[in-house]
Amino acid sequence: MIWVNLGSFGLLLGLMFSLFAAAASFYAAQKRHDLMPLIKLSGTFVNLLVLIAFIALVILLVNDQFYVRYVAQHGNSQLPVFYKISAAWGGHEGSLLFWALLLGIWNQIFQRWSKTLPAALALNALGVLNAVMVGFLLFILAGSSPFELIEPVPLEGADLNPLLQDVGLVIHPPFLYLGYVGTTHVFALSLAALLCGEAGRVWASSCRPWALAAWGFLSIGILIGSMWAYYELGWGGWWFWDPVENASLMPWFCLTALIHSLLVAEKRQVFRHWSILLSIAAFALALLGTFLVRSGVLTSVHAFASDATRGVFILIFLFTVIGVALTLYAWRAPKLQENVQRFAVFSRETLLLVNNVLLVVSCITVMVGTLFPLFTEAFNMGQFSVGPPYFESVLAPLWLLLLFLVPFGIFARWKYDSVARMRKDLLIPLVPATILGMIMPLFWQGFSFWLGLGFSAAWWLAFSSIYLVIDRMRRQQQVFWKLPLHFLGMNLGHLGLAVFVVGALAAKNYAEEYNRVIYPRQTIHIEGYDISFMHLEGKVGANFDSLIGHFDVMIDGKHITRLRPEKRQYFSGGEPTTETAIHRGFLRDLYMSLGEMQGVEFESSPWTIRFYYKPLINWVWTGFILMAIAAYLSFRGVRRKKMDERPKTRVRGSK
Repeated sequence: MIWVNLGSFGLLLGLMFSLFAAAASFYAAQKRHDLMPLIKLSGTFVNLLVLIAFIALVILLVNDQFYVRYVAQHGNSQLPVFYKISAAWGGHEGSLLFWALLLGIWNQIFQRWSKTLPAALALNALGVLNAVMVGFLLFILAGSSPFELIEPVPLEGADLNPLLQDVGLVIHPPFLYLGYVGTTHVFALSLAALLCGEAGRVWASSCRPWALAAWGFLSIGILIGSMWAYYELGWGGWWFWDPVENASLMPWFCLTALIHSLLVAEKRQVFRHWSILLSIAAFALALLGTFLVRSGVLTSVHAFASDATRGVFILIFLFTVIGVALTLYAWRAPKLQENVQRFAVFSRETLLLVNNVLLVVSCITVMVGTLFPLFTEAFNMGQFSVGPPYFESVLAPLWLLLLFLVPFGIFARWKYDSVARMRKDLLIPLVPATILGMIMPLFWQGFSFWLGLGFSAAWWLAFSSIYLVIDRMRRQQQVFWKLPLHFLGMNLGHLGLAVFVVGALAAKNYAEEYNRVIYPRQTIHIEGYDISFMHLEGKVGANFDSLIGHFDVMIDGKHITRLRPEKRQYFSGGEPTTETAIHRGFLRDLYMSLGEMQGVEFESSPWTIRFYYKPLINWVWTGFILMAIAAYLSFRGVRRKKMDERPKTRVRGSK
């Protein structure tokens, strides 16, 4: 019981300290009192207390303390220790505590970094951050405590959802939550700028690192989640336009637009209103994602922890945040006069504005498709399902236009430019990109103009990014590793986007799926591949039994690989799960999953198998990896530049 009491008391005390820190921050910013050391000390206490509460929960899970409801629901004595620890964020209550923990870690970093900010901006931002912490701790204590006791005490736990007993789903939520939590700090800085009545270059340069960090972590989270869906669910797909998947995609769109908007705000002192509204929207969408996952309003393979009554609190919190933020914006925005600097219709500013519009429209498109079925059901208008055809048909032309516009944007100059000046820079990458893009469909199922156009646009962006780096090295006589990090990050991010689009187009339109029935020791022929069912192998895991099929894959008598798809039955019960077998390659994946046994004799009964040919699927992951690395390089570049240009204004009381 000591850990239950310690965790509960830690959260309660943390709520009190965060309330004090929030109130003291706003008071000090208004009255210009030197309370920063006390505010930072209170914030540190909050973060330590939340950490203690989280450690207490992990200890309860590892030691199978089933008198705690959360442990009884998500733990099991046969669960490996690794998954007992990950169960701390595998359920509703634990995931909220984990969110608060990550928010505390980010807040601690912000406290150390805030000494480079003007005093009023830092104090107001800390006030907003502590107010958000108050909201989450209040939510946890009011109805989502992971330390609630249960009577009678069960002899065994219900076990962690089998789908979550995978390394991918262990690390996917932390990265996703790091992205979500990162939006809080951009949101806090934007509200602080509104309260101060000043959103200048210092504010924009202060927001950019946090936006880049949040975008990078969110990109990694989406990457890991899509990879998990690909190899774990056994459907051969990696993105299903599931509402919970869309919940992470919407803030990603918003953060992508915000990063570009903040660049213009810092360089040219325009788009400040855009940037503030995008900051508010990104945080609101992060909260919306939490609502969709945890509210119980939807059914999803990802919505593994839900409670409808608790979802109401998240919804109230969401509307409160949006209402306060937009009210503050309406009140203070008139004081944020845009810079009088002008720019021509054709300029980098205009192209970045169009970029932002397309990204925001993409975000709204996904939001409408995700929320429309929920609204129609809530107002008794019937049940509707919005599937991939809607998302793909609406987003495809938007992103085709975006891909064609980005090369213009990266070559264009600030204030004014012309196509005539950029003609050479545009044509050099365009010619090989068009040739390669139009040829690519011929490698699979014949020529398709629209797919060729999509491939050409992606290759044009890729070749333009590479050409821009080479051209700068040539003109400035610089070696590659001496180029500015933010410049390398920009071009690597665009290259990653292009690689992702090429992979996504190929995997979506040219994948091949085959469902076959095969007997043990039989060989079947599937589109050039000879597949032999060698034998079945039984295996006993830590908390499951499994059957592993051994299949040899050959081409023209040459052995390519042995695939070992698996069916698992966990001791805690439930439906069997599928573990796919994948032979990965640079140009394609061979993918197999076991279906059902068509009989009762393991030695002789046939099995259904699903066999997939997935062209360029690994380019999808490679593109996201490149974008995540780009976020890191850009973050380092922006931070280095900010340190070199550190303002003389410091927060009073800081050292």
